[in-house]
Amino acid sequence: MSFKLAVFDVDGTLAEIHRPAKLEVSRKLRGLEKLGAKIVLASGKNVSYLLGFARGIGVKPVFVIAESGCLVFDVEKAELKKMVEMTQEMTIIKNEALEQFGESVWLHPNEVQLTIVPKDHKKIPSIASYVHKATEPFKDELAVIVHEDAIDVLPAEIDKGKALLEVLKILRMSKDEVVAIGDSSNDVPMFRNAGQSIIIGNNPIAHHGAKRFSDISEALDYLKDVFGALNMS
Repeated sequence: MSFKLAVFDVDGTLAEIHRPAKLEVSRKLRGLEKLGAKIVLASGKNVSYLLGFARGIGVKPVFVIAESGCLVFDVEKAELKKMVEMTQEMTIIKNEALEQFGESVWLHPNEVQLTIVPKDHKKIPSIASYVHKATEPFKDELAVIVHEDAIDVLPAEIDKGKALLEVLKILRMSKDEVVAIGDSSNDVPMFRNAGQSIIIGNNPIAHHGAKRFSDISEALDYLKDVFGALNMS
């Protein structure tokens, strides 16, 4: 396969939750860029966060896929495409969550996706249970993603995979030119739209034909060999 694009999840993949990316990871990512790989960051975080993360590790992604696919940002052109809008149902969930939990939670300053962050992360299970029950009447319209530190609510029609297809359309690339790297179930949709998928860690997710590495450093060594071979061909 002739890969040109490497799409990386951030939390749990490029960096541990609530930890900066390791210097070794930053160095290897910059090396991958020098080999001609175009980098995309795909995360539940917002655009500003992802651009700041990229600056911090010294890479310049061609696109960021933010808020779990709700937003696609062309870094070179500074153009934002909103893939979906916040729904009325999401506004209802937002207001109910604030009324129910008050100052014990805060909300990410997102454009579309509702991200509820408990100040005490031990409360994730109970708040996630509440959100699942609250969204049950809207189960066909809303998706809920539970993380170690937050709960995301977004329109069910969108995911990272559909946002990746939009990026490929803009770049005029095919799926076969993409390698996608992630660590959790919300990364699987982008695995489906990539020629090669790589799973980081031992999380209980699977995808046909995916490679699995224990950590991102090993995966980046593999990608260096892949893109290096392509660079010499």
